[in-house]
Amino acid sequence: MEYFVGIDVAKDRLDVHLRPSGETFAVARDGEGVARLVERLRTLVPRLVVTEATGGTSRRASSATCSPPTPRSRRARSSTS
Repeated sequence: MEYFVGIDVAKDRLDVHLRPSGETFAVARDGEGVARLVERLRTLVPRLVVTEATGGTSRRASSATCSPPTPRSRRARSSTS
């Protein structure tokens, strides 16, 4: 199955959404949580990982979960979100 991953960056956690399965889960927004996320996503080999553009955490999570050639995208947070 081909997976697409969306990561919503919250203050204390990362909310992860998988498509097409519809599965969701959360990990702590710290080193241990990102390590758990990496372990989980590496088994899925996602086609695309999309995160909010919230600075260092989104870059670390995105970089850690993808090994080339997995495309990554960061979505800028709009003032209406």
